[in-house]
Order: sequence, then structure tokens, then C-alpha cells
Amino acid sequence: MGGVSSSAKYGLLFLLTVVERFRPGRDFLPILNYHAVDEDPSPTSLSPAQFALQMDILAARGTETVTFGETVDLLSRSERLPANTVCLTFDDGLESVYTAAYPLLRDRGFRATVFLTTGATENRVDWERDPSIAAQRLLDRDQVVALKEGGFEIGAHTRTHPHMTELDDESLEQEVFANRDDVADITGTRPETFAYPYGDYDARVVSVLKRAGYKGACTITPPNRSMGRDPFRVERFDVSRFSSHRGGLGKMSFISCLNGVFADYINIKRTMPFFKTRTFEYKERKRRDESRR
Repeated sequence: MGGVSSSAKYGLLFLLTVVERFRPGRDFLPILNYHAVDEDPSPTSLSPAQFALQMDILAARGTETVTFGETVDLLSRSERLPANTVCLTFDDGLESVYTAAYPLLRDRGFRATVFLTTGATENRVDWERDPSIAAQRLLDRDQVVALKEGGFEIGAHTRTHPHMTELDDESLEQEVFANRDDVADITGTRPETFAYPYGDYDARVVSVLKRAGYKGACTITPPNRSMGRDPFRVERFDVSRFSSHRGGLGKMSFISCLNGVFADYINIKRTMPFFKTRTFEYKERKRRDESRR
């Protein structure tokens, strides 16, 4: 999140937090997106210490956690979303979800959803050029089963983590249906929810997911002031963006996700050219565009 000093970011978040107190309550259930929980210098990593601090904040607030599947069910209803409730999600199915995140979540009575990529070779990330990401190991079968038995939801995330809109029809169906069957083979249950790699999807992708029997899917786009109710376009906060936030700014950024203030912050940044947003999604799309030149 370059381009603006930490003090300016802190000031803007503080101002939005004050304004929020005088605005009508919003219909909002924050969905937080993580990848790795480790010390790697990766744009998709959050340190165990930072993750533990965030979970302590949730515990201190008496927050209830729901799976993504439960969130989709809540979004399908007409009534307002429950207050002080959070959905925790992990994309890719990295080993650190079990070794680092799971103990912290279990100790606090929290649940989460893990979206598995199932076709990587040697059980290691093989779809990224960034060496700090490519070195990360994925969950093995026993670890996935242990997470499910611990109350986690296991969702799907394709076999090889492609940009789904760039696939031909046959390849797209293979990524969706084979991944679904892989997850079912591991857990004994067909997955009901899906996360789009890189947040990349269109109407054709959604149509294939529906034919595969999914009831909902999530992006990596931050939500607006009120959550949308489309179960196949559910927006999330990319929490790895806080990896560079320390002290009070990191804590305020996280709490701002819970009350929706961070959504307002992101929307302001999108309209002001001197605020630069550098999310993992942005960086990946920039690398992809450069590789085509």
C-alpha cells in the first residue's frame, strides 16, 4: 500500500471510524481472506504473531465465527445479517493453515473454511513465479481430514490455480469438476463452496460452478458499504495486505474490516489517484500483463 505515509493512512482510518459512529448500521458480515500464516516475506503471508493478535481481537469482542457455506446460507435469506459474526477463509490449502493457524483457532473455539488446490506436483505450490510463494508446502491428506474433523469447512479452489477466464471450455470444466472430485475423495463429502484463484471469474465460470453443484463462491475484491447477496460473487477482505502494518495501524486496519470502515477506506482509495492500492490481486494481474508484452 505505497504512496501514502502510515500517519496519513492512520488518520484517514481514524476519521472514517469516527464518522461511522454517526451513520446508520450496515448489513455486514466480514469475510476475511488469508493464505499462509508464516514468517515468509511473501505478499500472501501473515506472521503467526500478527494472526494471533487478530484472533485475540476477535475473541475479546466475543465474535462468533461461521464457515463460508454458512455465510452463503445467511446471504440467501432476506433478514439482516447477524452482528459480531465473522467468516474466516484460507485460499490454496497451504500447510501452515494446519501447523500455525489451526492451533490458534482451535484454542479460541473458532472455525474457518479452507479452499483446496488439489493438482499441484510434489504437494507444493507450483503455480507462482515468486520464489517465496513457490517454496510453500500444501496440506497433506491427513491434515485436511484433521481440519474437517475439527469443524472446518473444506471448499474447492481448482486443480492448478489458473486464471479461469482464460481457459477454454474443456479445460475450465476439468479444473472445476476434477477439483470437486479430488476434495470429495479426500474428505468423503463433495464441496459446496469455491474460491476463484486470483479472484478471476466471469459469467461462464459461474455457470460451470453451478452445473458442478456449488452453492456459492467468493472473490478477493473488498466489499462495498453493504454486502451483495449474489452467492457466486461474495466479496472478501485480503488480510495479507496488513503484513506491512505494525502496531496501532495494523490493529486499527483489522478492526476497520470488522465494522466495515475498511471497505469505505478502499473505496476512497479507488477514487483518488494519489492513494495507491497494491494488493496481491493487483500485483498478480500486473505481472500477467507484463508477461504478455
